[in-house]
Amino acid sequence: MKQRWSNLLFCHYQVPVESLRPWVPAPLEIETCEGSAWVGIVSFDMSFGIIRYPQVNVRTYVSHKGKSGVYFLSCDAANHLAVFFAKRFYSLPYTYSNIQAQFDATVSFHSMRKDHKYQVEYTPFGEWFHAKSGSLEYFLTERYSLFTDQSYCDIMHESWKLQHVNASIQSNTLGSSKGFSFPLEADHLLYGNQTEVRILSKGVFVY
Repeated sequence: MKQRWSNLLFCHYQVPVESLRPWVPAPLEIETCEGSAWVGIVSFDMSFGIIRYPQVNVRTYVSHKGKSGVYFLSCDAANHLAVFFAKRFYSLPYTYSNIQAQFDATVSFHSMRKDHKYQVEYTPFGEWFHAKSGSLEYFLTERYSLFTDQSYCDIMHESWKLQHVNASIQSNTLGSSKGFSFPLEADHLLYGNQTEVRILSKGVFVY
């Protein structure tokens, strides 16, 4: 499957490893960088074929038998078909959400479902750059596997073209169901312009 991810805000928070352990399957190792685990909230414009919709993912970083990747705590999307497909064929924790987004020079993004709310505006600035291997930026963005509770799939894309970004977070309760209370000031922010993504065949673990 081919997708295009555009206008991404990588919004990250440092968290203790033990706070994530109840939500990540035991066979997956929770990866750390700069002394802590990280939870990322990634809002973006998703498209594949003629389908386009805004999405926001809550994720952390894991490895299994030497393979590093992303583990999703939640995925909110404003498209019923995408939610069905991702849950049915990839076992990803997708939920339909009411998301209003405007992707201009300043991106306006507002996601809401029940008691989960995320509202942010962000504007990239400065020169483009690629994350250096071994850096925190590389750890948080250059990920090429997606893990679920029982399986994984590999993905391919070019390394991210990143920018610094000004972000104003008005509301963030996306971690409340997992016991996280995220402040409105993130620990780390980056902007990713656009990349073409290819999702490869799914593997199956035997835990």
